[in-house]
Amino acid sequence: MKVNNDILQALYNKIFNIYHEWTKADPQNDPQWGIKRYCKYNFGPVLGLYSEKDQGLIDVLNNDFSDKELCALLIPIKERALNELLKAENDLITESKSKSYQDELSLLRGGKIKEWIDRFFIPCFNIGIFEIDESHFRGLCYVMYGYENYQHSITSVYCGNIDVLKDLYQGVLDKNSELYTYKLIEVTPACEMLAIDPPRIYDSRIDKTFYLSNVNKELLSTFIELGASKLYEKISLRVSNSILKIFDGKYELQTILEAIERGKVFSIQNIGDIPVTKLYSVNYADSLWIKSTDSEITFEELCEHESTFNGSTITQVIHLSYLNKGNETVITHIDHEFVFYSKSDYEKRKVNSDIKGNEYTRLKSFKIDKANIPLTLPIKRNVTFYDEASDTVLHKAETVPFIVYILKSYLKHTDLIDEYFAKL
Repeated sequence: MKVNNDILQALYNKIFNIYHEWTKADPQNDPQWGIKRYCKYNFGPVLGLYSEKDQGLIDVLNNDFSDKELCALLIPIKERALNELLKAENDLITESKSKSYQDELSLLRGGKIKEWIDRFFIPCFNIGIFEIDESHFRGLCYVMYGYENYQHSITSVYCGNIDVLKDLYQGVLDKNSELYTYKLIEVTPACEMLAIDPPRIYDSRIDKTFYLSNVNKELLSTFIELGASKLYEKISLRVSNSILKIFDGKYELQTILEAIERGKVFSIQNIGDIPVTKLYSVNYADSLWIKSTDSEITFEELCEHESTFNGSTITQVIHLSYLNKGNETVITHIDHEFVFYSKSDYEKRKVNSDIKGNEYTRLKSFKIDKANIPLTLPIKRNVTFYDEASDTVLHKAETVPFIVYILKSYLKHTDLIDEYFAKL
């Protein structure tokens, strides 16, 4: 018997909410989450529910899940994981993981689901903590990976759902606000930008703290400094819609990083000598497209290892408006957004810059309006990087032009940015 999709979605929602409760629980003082129950969820909410013999979960596990259903669920998940690894720096760990994913995909694409379960799923439970009924392995596989898909969908940086935000701002923000127009929160005097790990804003109007989506700590620090220097009048930022990343009150607890976050040294020089009128359309190997008019510039990046979301292919776009004031060029507006293409439109877009991505509504990360930011405004930054020649981690302070700083904060093809500006 095939389980109803509505039942699955209700189960995933239940699992997500229980996981949210668990992340907030204090096992020392919460009678609903004593230490014994709290520890059951250390290996994830699905196994936590299973250890509690939750009847709704058991009912789903007792259904029959065909090889075809399992392969259809697992293949895109493993492909997504492999694709993310291919974007990362290559080392022994990523090589080993990549080989494992490739082996898994070979079995799954060949329909060898039983062999895949025996080799790559069941061994995960050989830790002597959970007693799994043998008849439940296929169902657990489907529910655990189905929940992974569900969680990825609602917490992904590419997810445009703002239902939670709408509920929180009901009666505070109207239909004409940045929230409803661009899915952004305008930073007003009632808001405080907090450049800590992870970066966030606190809104005293509703007494909530929100983690930001796709604006890092260094970039937020720059935005704060620009605001203090009166270089813009309005900034709007995208915040997380996930209940896991929204907190009551002013939440300033930071994450203790296990490793130093490394960046790259920016190498553009003499950009101040480049007249903005030379920034005309250029295409670099279907990777970086730059189009400009006498008042706007648009950078759109297409990647060999494409990012995808719900079947769409994603590109990144940075758009800015500018004015020439005497010998200086100033940015009056700038934003970053994700653009979503259908597979067929993306193939056309590779050779035609007039093709628009309309699979989903464009999703902005930030938007600055009514600005007066010099294109070549010096931005001071500290960068930690690995030096292959000396096999050491080095620290360097540098100053880079604002436009290069913004581009390299988001776009991956930093070499093409260097090449583009070096040729002008």
